[in-house]
Amino acid sequence: MDDLLMISPGNKAIEFIVRRIVDDKYRGNVSIQHTVYDMNKIIILLKTLDKFAPNKQLMKIRTEDLSRRPANTPDETVYANFVSDFSRQVDNDTQDTIRKNIFPDLHRMGLIDRYDKSKIRTDPYRQTPIAYVSITDQGLKLIKASPLDQRFIWSKALDLILGGLVDITLEILRDDDYRYENITKWEYMFFVSAVNLSDDFSFSITKDECIKLIKEFRRLSIFQIQQVIDVLRETMKPERYTGNKTNQRDFHNWRNKNDRIFERFSQTVYFQVSGKNKDREVCSLSTKKIVAKSGKIVEIRKRSLSEKIKYYKNHEIPKKIPGFELHHVVALSLSESPEQYDMFDKWQNMVYIDAFKHAQITQNRNRNVIMRTKFDDILLIDYSNNVVYLRNKKNIAYKPELQSAMTEYNKSLRATLSR
Repeated sequence: MDDLLMISPGNKAIEFIVRRIVDDKYRGNVSIQHTVYDMNKIIILLKTLDKFAPNKQLMKIRTEDLSRRPANTPDETVYANFVSDFSRQVDNDTQDTIRKNIFPDLHRMGLIDRYDKSKIRTDPYRQTPIAYVSITDQGLKLIKASPLDQRFIWSKALDLILGGLVDITLEILRDDDYRYENITKWEYMFFVSAVNLSDDFSFSITKDECIKLIKEFRRLSIFQIQQVIDVLRETMKPERYTGNKTNQRDFHNWRNKNDRIFERFSQTVYFQVSGKNKDREVCSLSTKKIVAKSGKIVEIRKRSLSEKIKYYKNHEIPKKIPGFELHHVVALSLSESPEQYDMFDKWQNMVYIDAFKHAQITQNRNRNVIMRTKFDDILLIDYSNNVVYLRNKKNIAYKPELQSAMTEYNKSLRATLSR
């Protein structure tokens, strides 16, 4: 690590990278699977699933690898036919690839449910033997939506599996205080992916801390940034470490994970990814104009400055409060159409809260969409009754007289949401 620190002594960004890779969980949250797919492929898969297991029926799937048991049992015949039908339409995916790689991602996206042998729905983030799958209401909505709405629903699904990182990146690129036109692959990998992680990660940072680190990183010359990458590539090789995989460090594996994430970012309605090669990829806001059904043009690149100013003005907040961040109660990334995106990006759907509370909401995957009040305080609640309590003047800066306007608007937004 001394070689890394000597590239630019005292540079806070490099010091943070060192602090991050010392942690055994340096790669961040649960990885998405390495299997390559896009929205169109998944829509075909879900349509095929709905064909072989209509009306959200449970379909019995294979429970052992083909290498161990090549033949399907009689009750796995429907699954075998499903895979065969799907593979004829797209890539020749195997029964193992679908059940071990694609299905776990789709479960975490909320597009399918998976069940154990007793037909009890399982937790998408726990290692549990799986015996059945079924399409969900959200999966049905995706395959039946218009092409434009499909892109929004798919973007929402990707944000869910990425732990809110689509929304965090969207906030950074849209915020006029930061004025960032793009985020590089390395800036995302080192800093953005560390925003609002749980206490299990020693390197979790706030959004404002992330911005400061990116600024520090951009003070390095192109040559110094390349030095950082080269030192990490050389140092973080599994064979250079003793012990199990937890003790080892693997730069290639870490970078490969972030390559997959940028590939997913490019599939969202919000971002475009460009660059001469994988090392030089940057993520920026989409420049494509989106036309709502009403004919109104919704521009992703249009920053929310006017609504942000309205929030500060209406709540009589004269200047930025250190450690506080503006948060959309119903996150923009939950939009399932351009109309919803436009509705969510209003000052009535914003709260100016401290970074710790903001992190709690992100860690709960932006599920705290229900707004309630208690005296002058605000409560943000999810549908499982998990509460983030915002005490007036301590955790939230706002004008209590506007409670009614905020809660009524929140009620109208929730009427449009899918749980």
